[in-house]
Amino acid sequence: MRDVDMPDMVDSPPQLLFWDLDEVIVYVFTMIIGLITRELTIMLVVGFVVVYIFSGWKMKQLDGVLAHMGYFYGVMGMNKVFKNGNIKEYIE
Repeated sequence: MRDVDMPDMVDSPPQLLFWDLDEVIVYVFTMIIGLITRELTIMLVVGFVVVYIFSGWKMKQLDGVLAHMGYFYGVMGMNKVFKNGNIKEYIE
């Protein structure tokens, strides 16, 4: 057996400029709310504040916590075996 060096960022979410993808999703969500409510300027500032708070919270969690929350609450499926990510027990 040989030791293999694994990169530190192998499980990290993809990045767009200096933000992780899940932070971009949170910011775009606040921007869409601003477009719907016709308060885009205010929501752009609120979006930066929300992303700042979210990134501080995310530092204490696992990588890709937004995707894991989506699986847990059933927003998206996991894979071909587990179609519904909201199932907490798998009994065969």
